[in-house]
Amino acid sequence: MTTKPFQLKLAVMIAGIACALVYSNVLYIAAVFFINAWIDFSYSRKKRNTDK
Repeated sequence: MTTKPFQLKLAVMIAGIACALVYSNVLYIAAVFFINAWIDFSYSRKKRNTDK
């Protein structure tokens, strides 16, 4: 079973928003954006390497 980056990003987003609501801290939402960008970057790099 391969996890698609979309599913991973969705899970990260839900967890980040939940933490932001529980701890009422906006930094969690900023962390979600950074993690999602990192997922995009690492996934696209992995995809490029397998295309070769």
